[in-house]
Amino acid sequence: MRLLKNLSVGMKLGLSVTLTLILLTVLVVRTNLGLSEIDERVSDLHTASTADTTLRSALAEAARAALANSTAENAQSAAALDTAWASNQAALEALRGRVQESLAMLSGEDRAQAEAVLPRIDAYAKALEAVIQQRRMLLQRRDEVLFPAMGEYDQRFEAVQASLQFDLTEPGRVDEMRQRLMSYHAAVGEMRASIQRFLSTEDEDQSRRLRRAIAQQRVHLRGFQSGPFNDSLRQSVEVLGRASTTLASASDESVNALDAIRTLREQQVRPAMAQLEEALDGVKDRLALRAQSSIAAAEAAMETVRQNTLIAGVLVGLVAVLAGWGTTRAISAPLRRLSGILARIAGGDAKVEVTDRDRRDEIGAIAGAVEALRGTVAEAFAQRQMLEQMPTGVVMADPEDGFRITYLNARMREILTERIPQILPCPVEEVVGRSIDIFHRQPGAIQEILADGSRLPYRTRIRVGAEVMDLNVSAIRDNAGGYVGPMMVWTVVTEQARLANTFEGEVGGVVETVVARSGDMETAARHLSASAEQSDQQAGLVADAAGRANADVQAVAAASEEMAASIVEITRRVSEAASVTRQAVAEARATDETMRSLAESAARIGDVVKLIGNIAGQTNLLALNATIEAARAGEAGKGFAVVASEVKNLAGQTARATEEIGSQIAEIQAVTTRAVEAIRGIGNTVERTNEISTAIAAAVEEQGAATQEIARSAAQVAEATGTVTQRIASVRQVAQETRQAATGMLGATEELASQAGQLRTRSSEFLVAIRA
Repeated sequence: MRLLKNLSVGMKLGLSVTLTLILLTVLVVRTNLGLSEIDERVSDLHTASTADTTLRSALAEAARAALANSTAENAQSAAALDTAWASNQAALEALRGRVQESLAMLSGEDRAQAEAVLPRIDAYAKALEAVIQQRRMLLQRRDEVLFPAMGEYDQRFEAVQASLQFDLTEPGRVDEMRQRLMSYHAAVGEMRASIQRFLSTEDEDQSRRLRRAIAQQRVHLRGFQSGPFNDSLRQSVEVLGRASTTLASASDESVNALDAIRTLREQQVRPAMAQLEEALDGVKDRLALRAQSSIAAAEAAMETVRQNTLIAGVLVGLVAVLAGWGTTRAISAPLRRLSGILARIAGGDAKVEVTDRDRRDEIGAIAGAVEALRGTVAEAFAQRQMLEQMPTGVVMADPEDGFRITYLNARMREILTERIPQILPCPVEEVVGRSIDIFHRQPGAIQEILADGSRLPYRTRIRVGAEVMDLNVSAIRDNAGGYVGPMMVWTVVTEQARLANTFEGEVGGVVETVVARSGDMETAARHLSASAEQSDQQAGLVADAAGRANADVQAVAAASEEMAASIVEITRRVSEAASVTRQAVAEARATDETMRSLAESAARIGDVVKLIGNIAGQTNLLALNATIEAARAGEAGKGFAVVASEVKNLAGQTARATEEIGSQIAEIQAVTTRAVEAIRGIGNTVERTNEISTAIAAAVEEQGAATQEIARSAAQVAEATGTVTQRIASVRQVAQETRQAATGMLGATEELASQAGQLRTRSSEFLVAIRA
């Protein structure tokens, strides 16, 4: 304990702060390591989440590309095909862009697996392009060959049918040839209906019916062409046959083109799409595993940081409490005792005993300086009493404050009260604090003299009313010789002036008395000046010691503030980690909302599919009613019955296609629901991570508050030492003022002695002259 007591204040504070800083350094290092790992894991989680969101968008773009391709395959015009193809290309380009975005976020095996998606996108795009080319060729063949051939056939059929009754070489076979023509026409009509239905539905049954109708129309055409026609009709029949042959050839080519499209779809497009989806799902699943791993690692790191922070916080708090207790015992208590002693000395008690002088630290040095100060103050008080009891009036003024009066001794207050009260503009009690101008009719001249210390001392005799006074102004200077202010000595010489006219004996006696008293006063002034100088030196030593103590305590306060700044930096890093985690939570929630929107869109598509199914059912019912009505109409309704039957078949095919679409949409809804649930799970996990980061930030803020409390305690100690320094400086200033006053008094007494000698000489000369 004695060893700790004899250590310097800087050593004591440095020891406690060093222990605290060592613990805080360990805490900061371990916390930074933990935060770095957390930051890395959160960054991995953010990257995986962002890449997962991007890949989900890529899956959506792939679905949009497939939908655009389906629209393109069913396009019935070149413009519709171009629009669908443009939409398909835009979706594929967006798909590539999403994959490229994910590549910028990934590295290593994740990036390699994501890069494998790009070739599959290209393969899928190439297969789609082949299908679109076949579809464009089909539409071109249909519009440029098939439909014009249908129109050509209708015109030729009408011409042949009209000429049949008149242009036969055997008129008796008109009914036979008309029956053959109608059989041929029925086969062509079946062919036309089959190709149209096949183009709409791609039904294999329609393909077989088409080929059967083509064969039948060829047979019926040969039978009809063998009829007894004249040259004109035969030529028309041949043109009609070429038109039906062209129609049959175009229909067969259309069937072949659709078969090729179906083959491309089954063998290239769908396998390419399946491989693309498989690759995207693989990357997505890998990123999900990576996110789970990052979350687990981040949670473990945060738990480690929390435990380390708790342990280090307890240790730092214990060290801070012990250091505070030790500092209070070793520094604050003796400083409070010295502060009380200084207050008693400042109050005039110069007999108080100064404690702690036996210590060998700064407290002991301060106690020694206070003891020296006590003696110096005792001397200063005695000297001030001497100044107060001087028989001449003494006035001091501050040249830096407009020469406001700062001191009047008792004799000067007596002079102002009893001799010249008529010149004062205020009561005597209010003279201190007023300007020196109140004593002079021409204040500018006297202020000019008082402002320049080199013009001092200055002496003059003035008459104030019935009184005659001598004014002696001397310069008060500091240790460096700088001009501090004037000291004005007012001496009432009214009686001396009157006695100057008295008899020689009285004058001589007065002169001798003045000479004797001036010698005594000079001796006293010299003694007072020496005492004031010694007081000034002692006060300087105390001020230097107090200044060094104040600098040491200020250094301790600065170190505590730096330690508090480090804790603030830790708090900022933890807050930054919590901010990143909150951003991950927001992105997970945004992804959840996107998947919800996708599920709602799929539900609306399902509603539309149901509506199409209902329309197909009603169409089927109407076709059934039309078939019944055609049956009732007999022979005249056969053609209408054929059309109703075809409408019924189309309605049935539409219903089946609608059911298939409905099942696909239901599957999409199920997958979307599972994705939404998975994203919710990720969002909950990230929110838990955010809560843990917030808890860490709160713990670090509490540590920062404790450290700031240490800094405030050091600042209070610094303030206390600063107060001691200021008070010692005040004592030194008083000592300097006493010394300056003593110096001025010495000069005044010397001048008085000189004047007394001259007065004696002049008086002698006057007596000699009178006697003469």
